[in-house]
This record gives sequence, structure tokens and C-alpha cells, in this order.
Amino acid sequence: MSNVRLSQEARMHMRTPNRSSAEEEADDLVAEARGRATGIAHYPNHISGPLRRRYVLQSIAITAYAAFGLYVGKIVLPAKLHAFVFKGVPAFVLVAAMLMAILNMLSVVLDHHDKRDNELNYERFAEFTRMLGWLLLGLATILQVLQI
Repeated sequence: MSNVRLSQEARMHMRTPNRSSAEEEADDLVAEARGRATGIAHYPNHISGPLRRRYVLQSIAITAYAAFGLYVGKIVLPAKLHAFVFKGVPAFVLVAAMLMAILNMLSVVLDHHDKRDNELNYERFAEFTRMLGWLLLGLATILQVLQI
């Protein structure tokens, strides 16, 4: 796709049915502002190859560690002075936190391959998964300390 600014009529025909007109208008305004600033309608994100490979490998490693931990019945998180051992319900909450980390890293990889002008959606998703992941990690720690 060439980097040509779209006319208002062309953008009207490209609207998606499951988005509100307010969201589409906001996206149009952002794209128009970017186009005015750069002279080009949209620059897709570029994530370096080594970073993408690292995120995919880390996602695989976290998945394997979470699956092994659930199979064994406990997940051990090493720390400086001692290790935190999560068993039972806290282990399942920790797996959910690990899932958020995996989704966060994979969204960065997917954003690189997605050339559409929707980086804001990926940023929102990454922020959501990061915050929910930290919340779940804290919850798992509290549940484990309270022996629930």
C-alpha cells in the first residue's frame, strides 16, 4: 500500500461496522495530524528482529515454565534471598499473570507485522495486559502469604 493521504470520501468507505463513529473520527484525526506533520498518512511500527525473536522465545519459555509448574503442582519464582513457592490457587493466579506477560510480548510482535494504522489499539492492549499482569502477580503473592 502506498503512503498516500486518503481523502475524506475514501476514509468513509473504509469504515468498519463494529467501531463507533466517534472512535473512527478520533482515529481519522490522529492519522490526519500525523499526515500533516510528516507529509505521509501512516508509518507502521518497526520492531527489530532480535527483539521480536527474544519476545517469542521468552513467551515460549514462560509457557513451558507455567505448564511444568502446573504439572508439578508448584511454581517457584527465585529471588535474591530466597525463592517464592506458589501452590494451589496462588499458582493458578500466577499462571494468569504469566499469560498476561506472554500476551503483552506477543502483541509487540504482532504489531510489527500488522501494517494497518492501529498502533493505538496495540498500545492500549499492551498497557492493559501489563497492568493486569502486575495486579495478578500481587494477588498471587498475597494469597500465598495468607496461605489461601
